[in-house]
Amino acid sequence: LPGSWESGVDKNAVIMASGACHYSIAKAAAIMGLGTGAVREVPVDECNRIRIAELGPVYENLLKKKKEVIALVVNCCVTATGVYDPIREAARFCAKHSIWLHVDGAHGASVLMSPQFNHLMDGIELADSLTWDTHKMLGTAALCGAALFKNKQSLNKTFSQHGTYLFTEADKPGMDISERTIECTKSMMALKLFFNLAVLGEKGMAEHIDTLYKNTREFYELINARDGFSCLCPPEANVLCFSYGDDSQLQDRIRQQLVNEGDFYITRATVHGRSYLRLSVMNPLTGKKEINALCERIREAAEEMKKTSHK
Repeated sequence: LPGSWESGVDKNAVIMASGACHYSIAKAAAIMGLGTGAVREVPVDECNRIRIAELGPVYENLLKKKKEVIALVVNCCVTATGVYDPIREAARFCAKHSIWLHVDGAHGASVLMSPQFNHLMDGIELADSLTWDTHKMLGTAALCGAALFKNKQSLNKTFSQHGTYLFTEADKPGMDISERTIECTKSMMALKLFFNLAVLGEKGMAEHIDTLYKNTREFYELINARDGFSCLCPPEANVLCFSYGDDSQLQDRIRQQLVNEGDFYITRATVHGRSYLRLSVMNPLTGKKEINALCERIREAAEEMKKTSHK
C-alpha cells in the first residue's frame, strides 16, 4: 500500500492468515489501522497446519467482496501445536497473486541453525519477511527478536521520518537503524545473541536445537504408550499437546493443580474447541525420568479429581 505512511491505509485492505496464527497478527492489524477484522482466517487441519488447498477459495471470496489482499501470514511453527506450515506452497500462491508472504517464525525459525531439522523451513528464501525470536529457542535473555526482509529496500521505503537533529543527507558510516524502525532509540538486542554465538558457536546452537527436537519426539512415544494418555499429533518442533482421558475440562483442572503444587510446570492449549496439556521442551536436561514422573502425577491427580467428583 504505497503512500499509506503519509495518507493512511485503505480500509478495503485485508490480510489472509492461518486460522491458528498468533494473536499478535490481529494486534498488528489493529495498530496499522486496518482493525482486527481485517485478518481473514484460512482453515487449518486437525493439528492446526494451514490447508493450502483453501487459499484459493478464501482469496476468491475476498475478491468478490472487493477486498484487496495485501499479505498472507503462515506459521513456523504454530504456537499451540508446534507444526510448521508449508512455506514453499504458500510462496507459489503468493507469487501467482502478487501477495506479500510473511512467515511468523518467532518460535520455530531457529531451526534454520540445525542441518538436521532445517528442512522444516523449506522455501523460506521465497518469503518477503520473517519474524524470529532467539529468546525462544537459542537461549538468549528476553527480549531478543528480529524482523527480517528479503529485500532491504522494502524496509527502507516503509518509514519516512524527519528530524534535522537526527537525519541529514550527509554521508555517514554504517546503517542508521533509527530510519528503519518505529523507535528512535533501540536497545542492543543483538548483543545477547552475539554473546551466545561467541560461547557456543553455530554448531553448539544447532546441537541445542537438535536435542530439544529429538527429546520431544521421544516424549511423544513415551506419553502415547502410557495407558489413558494420547497425543494430539506427532511433534515437529519442541511442542507437544497431549491429554489424559477424554474429558476436555479435566485437562485444565489437572494443569491448574500441577501449577499450584509447584513440582511441574506445563502450559495448556485449546485446539478445535478442546483443551490439551501442552509441553514446551526448552531445557535440554529434561529427560524421560522427568516426563514419566509428570505423567504419573497427572494420572494421580486425575484419579483424585474423579473420586472427589463422585462424593
